[in-house]
Amino acid sequence: MFAEIEVMAPLSPRRWPLHPTPYPFERVDSYIRRLAECYQTSVQTFCRSALGGDIDLDAFVINPDRAVLKRLSAGTGVPLFQLRNMSRSRSERRFAIALRNFCHDYPETVQKWSS
Repeated sequence: MFAEIEVMAPLSPRRWPLHPTPYPFERVDSYIRRLAECYQTSVQTFCRSALGGDIDLDAFVINPDRAVLKRLSAGTGVPLFQLRNMSRSRSERRFAIALRNFCHDYPETVQKWSS
């Protein structure tokens, strides 16, 4: 039963030395790629060493694993709820709401852009 369970290393009590803040509307997969770039390593190496294993980012952005999000939150200081909101569906929803609000607040600008 326990042979299939992969034990992750304990969470680090300290933040990682490099932890830029996420961009507005950035998805979690993009953020992880950017973090790997900060450390000048491949995404696979970053995921293995910092997040505890191999991660398929295409699947992860659709359905993020809570344990991985906790590790990411501990290392970056980004709150867990914010990382959860960076999934593909939630990020697209937040962007659509912001766009709708912009169109409502600035109809004359939208009119200029559409012509």
